[in-house]
Amino acid sequence: MKAAIILVVGLIVVSVLPACIEFEKQTILMKLDTEKDVLKARLVYQGIYSGGEDVAKDLKELTDVGEGGTRFFLLDNWPLAVDLARPEKGEADKPVVAMMRAQTTLTNGTFFLDDEGKLSAWQDIEIKDVSKLLVSANRLLNLAILTGKADPLDDADDKTKELCKSLALAGHEWVKLDGDGLRFVFAASAADATKLKLNILDEIVKQAKKSYRENERAETKAAGEDEDEKDHGSVDDLEVIIRYIARNDFSWIHRGHELTLGLAPNEKGVIRLNCWNESGYEPNLLKPAKEGEAAPKLPAKIDETVKLEKLLDL
Repeated sequence: MKAAIILVVGLIVVSVLPACIEFEKQTILMKLDTEKDVLKARLVYQGIYSGGEDVAKDLKELTDVGEGGTRFFLLDNWPLAVDLARPEKGEADKPVVAMMRAQTTLTNGTFFLDDEGKLSAWQDIEIKDVSKLLVSANRLLNLAILTGKADPLDDADDKTKELCKSLALAGHEWVKLDGDGLRFVFAASAADATKLKLNILDEIVKQAKKSYRENERAETKAAGEDEDEKDHGSVDDLEVIIRYIARNDFSWIHRGHELTLGLAPNEKGVIRLNCWNESGYEPNLLKPAKEGEAAPKLPAKIDETVKLEKLLDL
């Protein structure tokens, strides 16, 4: 699911930028107000660290999620950074970013330490006229596919490319609102659809295992037990994966050459995405940040009163 969503976001937001700041986990909470046509989202980053060789440079980049920052990051362990800043004088503006800037309010929260003492941060996003933004974004994506500037799938076969161009020519909606949920609609040959589903299932298994481990650590800590002596059982147990799938409100439908992925809200009307990334956390940004090596200095911005549990209760 993560890979599929990144695929669509990466194609639509054609200005995404690679960043060396990484995070161990991200939680995205989204709530659609269909009457007001507004999408509200909270992005919570846990275990922020430098994934590059220049930690000093990444310390400066870290302030992008602090006060006055204009970037937010999406899902991947080599994150996609969407920058809403206005272009420098003489530089061309990106159409989707121009639309997002006009309709998006980005509120940067504070840095905080999560339950394991790791450097974390949060941001709130509000997008007005979200249905109009999706219409424009889908139109731009269709144009990009028809002009060869975007491929719907990596290493897609000729049949998939032909199908996608036909849909683009007809004004296809790749991302659409589905009540108070979201729907992603792909076109693919039988072979590519199988590859995409295998990719999604592989991601589900990885996320299920990481979710299981996180829950076990939390239970061990709450019980006051020694983590090293606790027998967590096997993360390869099929029951772990089945329970993870059952707890998450996503679905897919494969009919003919169309593959539809759906994200539905929970009982509170919130769509929740949890993403654990591959790389391991290192405190290489936390330590220098506390020692005041960041510019601007971060120690005063680490709010020790912020509790992760409250942030996630949207």
